[in-house]
Amino acid sequence: MSCQIMEELNAQYQRSVNHNYLVLKDAGEENPSDYQSKMIAQNRIPCLLDMETRLCEGRYDLYYEVSSLQSCMRVFEYKELEWEEVRLLMQSVLAVYASLQEYLLEETHLVLHPEVIYTDLESSRMKFLFVPGYEKSFKDSFLELGEYLLEHISHKDTRAVSFGYQFYKMVRKENFVLTDMEELLLSVQNEMEEHPSPSAGYIEPINESTSTNQPSKPVQLSKPVQLSATMQSKVEKHNEAPNKKKEAQWRIGIFVLGCVLGLLIMLDMIPGINVKGAGKVVTVGLLAMNAGIFATWLLRMRPMKKLNYDQIFADLEPIEQMKLPNSSESAEDDEELETMRDVPSEIYGKTTILLDDQELVRNVLIDKSKGIEYPMEHFPFRIGKLKESVDLSLKDNSVSRLHARIIQMDEHVFLEDCNSSNGSYLNGILLQPGERAMLTKDDEIRLGRVLLVYQ
Repeated sequence: MSCQIMEELNAQYQRSVNHNYLVLKDAGEENPSDYQSKMIAQNRIPCLLDMETRLCEGRYDLYYEVSSLQSCMRVFEYKELEWEEVRLLMQSVLAVYASLQEYLLEETHLVLHPEVIYTDLESSRMKFLFVPGYEKSFKDSFLELGEYLLEHISHKDTRAVSFGYQFYKMVRKENFVLTDMEELLLSVQNEMEEHPSPSAGYIEPINESTSTNQPSKPVQLSKPVQLSATMQSKVEKHNEAPNKKKEAQWRIGIFVLGCVLGLLIMLDMIPGINVKGAGKVVTVGLLAMNAGIFATWLLRMRPMKKLNYDQIFADLEPIEQMKLPNSSESAEDDEELETMRDVPSEIYGKTTILLDDQELVRNVLIDKSKGIEYPMEHFPFRIGKLKESVDLSLKDNSVSRLHARIIQMDEHVFLEDCNSSNGSYLNGILLQPGERAMLTKDDEIRLGRVLLVYQ
């Protein structure tokens, strides 16, 4: 394992027939007999990993039971922490410190690093590592945990953001105590229950002078976004369109009304109005003038178009294309370009198909017994039977909830066992928990009883 805490603890994973262990090598030549070691070895303490000591080559090693458990670091490596996950982690921390007080264990021996905080994916219960002889202050342990939360909380989850930043401010204070964290948990929970639909995505700036119990406020823009003059003009014209439409409707209505009145007057159909001789000539002239004015207005009218925002943004000046320095200035490059231009299009335009040893890896897993292909569209690609926690769910009781994952490093693909109960095999070779092995085309992967082929 590459994690610094694993190197600091001289720790590694080891598999036996029925159990997986986190092993801390070289605890000393004598069996630890102090109160702390005896208490943790002889009792099953809530929230702590079970420990036993074993003699190996004249020195004692510490064995911690981690079967069916997953490291929080691995679980949240590519997933952001949301409020319910943050709340569960913090409540588990409070619970483990309560256990330490009950059994009179030193809090400085507790390791609060996410790499060695373990969770059961099915029950969501967490287990912590207690190492007699390990020393880290209460404040430093919580600072490390606070920094991890800041890096991994989901900034789309208002409650997670509110708690994460207030918690970090809190643990930086000299007088920080666990009751402060407990009160903060309740405060954030109650605040969100009173306001169930707050705006997400804002962050309260860290200000040492403000109280941690003050509610956070959303960050607002100091001024609205401004459009350029050309873009503003087009938007204004578009906004005037409804007014022009109403004006056109009024003009048409007045024209139709004038024509109807004129015809009724000419036909002597309006009681009390009798126009004869020159009056009818004047009426016909007014109708003709009205028709001419209306026709002229129609010709000048253009159909209103829906605002095209592509046209608005087309007014922006295009960004200059980046140029590779000195890439086409040499004579060799010019010759190469000329050679490419001389190649016939029917040859240059074709795609070359790679065959045999040049064939590209497809990055799929094939279950040949069922004739099913599982494409791996991203990495890491997690495999297990707990549907909500994996990318490929295998319905077989020999497969662990999170059994293994496939990762990509330096253009190579690796299989990594995720502390599975029945083991991960690559071409018949059993991998240790956390061990990685590089995959090549046609490799056989066995997870429990399930056999897959990598392509």
